[in-house]
Amino acid sequence: MSLYIAIAYAAQLPLEAHAFRQTQTAITALWFEKTGFRLAYETPVGGAPWAIPFEFPLYQAIVALLGKVFGLSIEVAGRGLSYAFLLACLPVAWRINRRLDLGPAAFLIFVTLLFTSPQYLFWGRSVMIETAALFFALVGIGFFLDYLLGDGRRRDLVAFALAMTLALLQKITTGLPVWVVLGLVAAIFRLRAWRKGAPPRVAELGFIAACFAVPLVVGVGWAQYTDHIKTLNPLGQALTSSALSGWNWGTVVQRLSPEFWIGLVGMRIIVGNLGSLFGLILLACAFVGPTAPRARAAMQAGFAMAVLPLFMFTNLHLVHDYYQTSCLIFLFAVMAVSASQMLARPRRMALALVLVLGAAGTNAVIFLTKQLPLVQMAFGPDDRDVAVARVLARELPGDGTFVAFGNGWSSTFSYLSQRRSFTVPDWFAEFDRSVSTPEAFVGEGTLGAVLTCAPKPTIRQLVAAPPRDGWKIGETAGCDIAVPARSAPDLVTEGDCTGAIEKAVVEDRGGVRTLILSGWTAPVEGAAPEALFVSLEAQGQTPLILDTLRVPDLAANRKLGVNDGVDLGFSRLLPGGIDAGEYRLRLVQLVDGAYRACRFTHRLRVD
Repeated sequence: MSLYIAIAYAAQLPLEAHAFRQTQTAITALWFEKTGFRLAYETPVGGAPWAIPFEFPLYQAIVALLGKVFGLSIEVAGRGLSYAFLLACLPVAWRINRRLDLGPAAFLIFVTLLFTSPQYLFWGRSVMIETAALFFALVGIGFFLDYLLGDGRRRDLVAFALAMTLALLQKITTGLPVWVVLGLVAAIFRLRAWRKGAPPRVAELGFIAACFAVPLVVGVGWAQYTDHIKTLNPLGQALTSSALSGWNWGTVVQRLSPEFWIGLVGMRIIVGNLGSLFGLILLACAFVGPTAPRARAAMQAGFAMAVLPLFMFTNLHLVHDYYQTSCLIFLFAVMAVSASQMLARPRRMALALVLVLGAAGTNAVIFLTKQLPLVQMAFGPDDRDVAVARVLARELPGDGTFVAFGNGWSSTFSYLSQRRSFTVPDWFAEFDRSVSTPEAFVGEGTLGAVLTCAPKPTIRQLVAAPPRDGWKIGETAGCDIAVPARSAPDLVTEGDCTGAIEKAVVEDRGGVRTLILSGWTAPVEGAAPEALFVSLEAQGQTPLILDTLRVPDLAANRKLGVNDGVDLGFSRLLPGGIDAGEYRLRLVQLVDGAYRACRFTHRLRVD
């Protein structure tokens, strides 16, 4: 099931869950394809200068490379790479299992629990860095155990330091808890050896300390470097490590809250991923039943690696359900070892099988009912982000930029339209200035659109100053978009065309009388017209010809049997309205450089 899902839905747009984070990862890879790799990489949704780096972009760089070499989309390359890293965890887990001498049953149960877990079935094929960071952490654990339980070869410690460095660079919230637990294990191991009459050598302790220090020093150094780059960006200044400290670590109140113990630990982890009561019993048996000393130590360390992240980065785990990808795998390891120890005892064998199969079956049912519908979602022009992005991609040149409100600072619009933006969150310190002078945040001469998907600011506020005061305004999927308008045609001929002006009213919009026009037109020779105008003609007056914004209209596509990739709808808003009177409205199409007025008309009376 896991492999089928990963392959069958590999091309799904990264919008099914936590689209903010998935598209933020995807847009970095996309810009690597466009501009090449750079340490101060662009997150082109925060305005100019565009660099707002977070994690070291190893995963994103590989995604971009796969896309370029094999001609894959970011979605296919990103989802495929995430799943490949998840699969790569298996040989590493097998190696750890052998080093700890836990037996093949423990590994088989671990694999069963891992690949029936909703967490890994869903997030293991997302466009995210989670499985990459987890893989490097597991590799680090493997080399650490090779050194600790093997021949004490220094090259194993060096390999451990390298793997943990990659884990912390890829995602510090995944690597750091593992680093802490392994440090404690090393200290306890050496202390016990000392008590048994084998005092550690100073040189050996120094080498161990150095190998543990390197990942932390490099991780902290990377964080300081990214903080410096962020301070160069107006939005990035609010996203430095110190600025996000409270957001990352959480509070004591959160750690004691029902949201933590019932919502996160109880519902999301135990019920949602451990198989409910079946998994809880397996965990309990790990600590109350008779077990071999090495197995007990392995379960204790695994439990610590699973629980510590929840208490270290509490707020992040409460807000983001994908964060548990970093730690649930260790709970599955504990459950697998617990079950394997029970299988070794004839009286407990049946109970172990019931608990494992019950946990796996419960998880599979949860995934099929809760996560699978998300995996199967298809995103087209009926989705807000797709609809807005299609308009932006059509209206803006490749190097054009836009400023957006009402979408947090999400990358969805920018990623799908493949255009740089300043997507302004409502907490931005210079919010009012971004409304009055949006061009100041995107680079001189590049602004090609402003849009709002929120009640404030209004689109009228965004086009209040020149040259934006002459831009055309349209709406799609609940968002108002303004872009430069084409000049009205001088010469128009009449012709036959198919279409409709379905809405033509003057009504109050945000306290302002606004003319609202919308409708659709049929494609000409399989393609939508190059441009579409609405002509308002009143007796004795020069016609008012308004350029419209082409937008998706799925009802028209269905009616005409046209594929959803062609936008047949149009929209135009005119704040301030028009003079009172009787108007005859006609569509004017631009086809092959010629303007053609449709013969059908629509009547509008304005009081």
